[in-house]
Amino acid sequence: MKKRLFIVSLIVLLAITAGVAPTSAAAGNEPYKYAEYGQQTLYVITGGIPPVIDGVIADGEYYNTLVFDKNTSGVFFSNDTFPAYPNYIKVHMTVDDDYIYLGIEVAEPYFKYRVENTSGSYMAFSFGFNMGDTFYQSMDRQTLTFQIYEDKTPFYANTVMVYAPNGTYTTSYNSVIYEEVSSSRDEEKGVTFYEAKLIKAEMAAIAGIEKLPKTCYIHFLNKTFIAACSMKWQRR
Repeated sequence: MKKRLFIVSLIVLLAITAGVAPTSAAAGNEPYKYAEYGQQTLYVITGGIPPVIDGVIADGEYYNTLVFDKNTSGVFFSNDTFPAYPNYIKVHMTVDDDYIYLGIEVAEPYFKYRVENTSGSYMAFSFGFNMGDTFYQSMDRQTLTFQIYEDKTPFYANTVMVYAPNGTYTTSYNSVIYEEVSSSRDEEKGVTFYEAKLIKAEMAAIAGIEKLPKTCYIHFLNKTFIAACSMKWQRR
């Protein structure tokens, strides 16, 4: 099968905070300075009733919803005629003292289920908690990958990447961050849903810190297929 790759990228800074907006980043660094590279700052308010992790995302179930589509600032398409770009991606979050509840909704007309070890359509969502003084440190990440098997059960993983100043990185795998995971595909509407309850203490331990900061970097990538090619829709 011939494959063609299309990427849309955007640097995003996610601020998880109890207020409307933080007045500054963590002490000793300036993560907001990367706006000149296309970074956006998104504000997620702490609180709300915990959602049910059942693969169904109801209106208003999550305390925060962020919508990304072709009209989102910084988004561009590599090929305007390519038919498989998602119509939108919605990132839903509810955050409390112990957990991050993550819901992802992808309006994608084309979808391919995972078959055994053969990858199909997927959503990869990365958290970066290294708010260091140099740009390469923001590339450190925990990448949560979600897929759906043919029997409708969820596939999920967590890839941990740590970068060096020369751009090389080491990779490890650790999925202890998941308390619950669920997913579903609505073929009639062409929408895929992924939900996860993430353990903040485990995410902090993997990042080598005692407690997650209120500010982090995120990027996400969605891959889907059509008959003759594949597509990736990426946020960094």
